[in-house]
This record gives sequence, C-alpha cells and structure tokens, in this order.
Amino acid sequence: MIYRGIASVWMGLLIASIGLAQVPGSSRVTDLPVGSDLVPLPTQPAIPIPPPQAMPMASQAPPRVSTPAPRSPEPIGLDRSPVSPLEPLPNSPAGNPMPLTTTPFGAPPTAFETQSQPSMPSLPLFSYCPPGMPQFWSSLDYLLWWTQQTDLPPIAQVIPDALANAPAFRAGQAMTLYPTDSTGTEAMSGIRTVVGGWFSPAQTLAAEVVYFQLFEQGDRFQVESNGSPVIGRYYVDSQTNLPTLLTFSNPTTGTRGSISADFAQSVHNAEANLMGSIRPYVGDRMMVIAGFRYMDVQQRMNITDRMVNANGSAFIQGQESFDVKNRFYGGQVGTKWVWQGKHWSLDTTVKLAVGAMSQNSEIQGMTMVHTPANTATYAGDILAQSSNIGNRTQTTTALIPELNLKLGYKINSWAQFHAGYDFVFISDMMNLGNLMDTTVNANLIPPGNPGGPMRPGFPNESDTFWLQGLTLGVSIQY
Repeated sequence: MIYRGIASVWMGLLIASIGLAQVPGSSRVTDLPVGSDLVPLPTQPAIPIPPPQAMPMASQAPPRVSTPAPRSPEPIGLDRSPVSPLEPLPNSPAGNPMPLTTTPFGAPPTAFETQSQPSMPSLPLFSYCPPGMPQFWSSLDYLLWWTQQTDLPPIAQVIPDALANAPAFRAGQAMTLYPTDSTGTEAMSGIRTVVGGWFSPAQTLAAEVVYFQLFEQGDRFQVESNGSPVIGRYYVDSQTNLPTLLTFSNPTTGTRGSISADFAQSVHNAEANLMGSIRPYVGDRMMVIAGFRYMDVQQRMNITDRMVNANGSAFIQGQESFDVKNRFYGGQVGTKWVWQGKHWSLDTTVKLAVGAMSQNSEIQGMTMVHTPANTATYAGDILAQSSNIGNRTQTTTALIPELNLKLGYKINSWAQFHAGYDFVFISDMMNLGNLMDTTVNANLIPPGNPGGPMRPGFPNESDTFWLQGLTLGVSIQY
C-alpha cells in the first residue's frame, strides 16, 4: 500500500512537470519588445495538481486528469496559423518580411537568413532605346563653304609704257594683274545628303551613308592690249635669277596681245559608317563611329597667251594647263553626341580618317607659231616646258580630322530644320601653287634653242588644306 501511494504521487508530479515544460510562462511572452516580429501565444491554463494529502490511496482509483495532447516543439513566439511569405507578419514593420527559421547552433546561415546589402545596378556599355522610336533618318543640306587660298604665282603683269623696251629686270617694277589676293577665296556652294537607319528596334547598331559635294568654283581672268599698256607673262630667269617679263604688247612696235587664265577647284566626299549607341557620358545620346571615307580635291589652271604683229600677218599663241587630283582612301573613327530638348537639339560629331592620299599631277603645254610662210607647233609655253610636261603620281599618308556642329529645331515628330558649322582639315595633299615652277630656262621657250638647265622642274611638294563653312538643311526621321 505504501509503495502504491508513493507511485501515485510520483506519477502526478511527472504529469505536472511535462505540462509546465510545454507551456511557457507569461513573463516570457509579455516581455517581448514592441514591434517584434514574434507573435505571443495565448496563455495556457494551469493544470490543477491536487495536494499530496489529497492524493487517493492505492486502494482507490486515481481520478482522471485531463492533459493536453502532445505536440511537436515550436520556436517560441511563432504563430501556428499559416502566413504567406508575401504578407507581413502581424505587428511587423513595413517592408519585405522574411520567414524565420531555426538552424542548429554553429550551422552556416541559409540564403533566407543572409541578405546582401542593395547595390547600384551596373549599366550596360551599349544603350537600348524603348520601342516605337524612329528607325530611319535622312537629311539634305545646302553648303556654303570656304577653302584655304591656293598660293598661285604671278600669271599676268603690266608695266608702264616707258619701260616697254627696258631690260629684263623691269619686272621688278611690274604690277600683278592676276592672281589677286582674293583668288581662290570665294565661297563655294554645295550639297550634302545623309541616309541612315538602325538594324533593330533596340537601336544599338546603325549604318549611315554620307555624301557631299562642293560644286566647281573658280574665277576667270582676261586682259587685252592694243599696245598700251604693256602686258606680259612673269617668270624668273634660271641663268640670271632675275624676275623677267615676257611682253605680249608694245606701243613702239604696235604689237598687241592678250592673256587669259581660268582657275577652278572642286571637292567630293563619300562615307559609309557603322554607328554603335553606347552609354552617354555627355548629352542624351552618344554613339561611336567606324567606317570608310573617300575624298577628292581637284584644282586646275588653264592659261592662254597670244601676241599678234602690227599688220596681223603673224601671231604666236601659247596654251598651258596645270591639273592636280588628290584622292584619299582610308578608314575613320569618331564620336557623336546628341543633346535633345523639347524642340531644340544640338549634335556634335568628331571624326578622324587615316589613309592613303594619291596625288596625281598633269602638266601640258603647246605653242603655235604662224607666219605667212608656214605654221609650226612646239611643245611647251612659259611655265610648262619639255622639262616638266607629263603626268606623275605619288602616294602619301594623310590624316583628315573633321568637326560638325548642328543646331536643330523640331517641327513635329518626324521633321526638323537645322543649321550648323563644319571644319575639315587635310594634312597632306598636292596644291596647285606648288606644281607651278616659275624658274624658267629662257632657251626652252618656243621656238627655243637647246642648252641651259632643265627648268621649270616638277616640284614634289605637298601642303596642307582646309575647308570650313555653314550648313542649312532639313532632316526627317521615320
């Protein structure tokens, strides 16, 4: 009996200790900090435990004690109701909550427990354009450009009548009629057309074709004299190294003459480029350019001189021409920046071309001598002689940097007017003035006498050249 009583007491204490182990005290729940993500569990009623003296004896049946059903251990403070990971826990601050998990002590943290600090997203090198933007563009511009003045030698000069029969050094007192200081500085008109398009709606890679032309521009000069004033052609005598004037009119003998000159130059340019849109460090859009460039600069000078005797029975007429063609072939790279406002826009393009410059020069001359007895034709005239007549070609390396500025005003979603400024520089080309050697062996002037140095020669000299001017045009995009 004693043993049964002791067993009953021990059994009651064991059941009470199990209930207390599974139900936390109120102090562990109510002392949670405000705003904690932990949700307190409702307080469980205490299980009544009869005092030892009230315990039934072994001979009596033990009273039925209601105990809670066993359950699996849970972390303290977790609500047993299901909560979606996308919804914040009750009494939790706003944000993106992460469900709490338990891990053994010393275990590495899981992906849910370790949250990396937010970082700035890395921008791609190539930029992308939202859909619906124009995919193609074209423009047509009027060009009003100026070029570097060509350094031409004196062609036609005039002296006072009193010096008509003076020695050769009279040219030191001559006045140059042509060329003048303005020769080769006149504005040149031209056109430029641009056509391009993107390969995809993302607008990361595009192709563009550019062509511009400066129409042939020059000036014409002509002077005639019936004897007075005295007109003539200028050169430097190779034997005396003195300036000389070969006269074509003379008031004393009644000889009359004329001199005419025709100077012209033209420019052509063609490009085919690929453009890639990259992250704009400057402006609203930035593009890199790579492509091929062809450029052609041509200059020519035609000179005609004529001398007729007093009665018109005999004459001497000479013609000579100087022609240079500079053709550039090379690759180019560049960058384009675009600033776009609501109506106004500013485009800046910088390009650099590197390649081969083919310099072709041609010198021709002929003189006709007519007398009542016969007519004879000779090679050469004054600055074109047998010593330098012919066609020659040489190739050098040249650089062509270019700057384009364009200010545009948007008319509507697909058209805009624009005005701008362009500058083009050529590092190495044959200039017409360098082709004309003014040092002449007078013995070679037709009809000519053999002997003396082979002058004029063929100067193998290159020079720089620039073009600059204004543009006005319209562009469309679609």
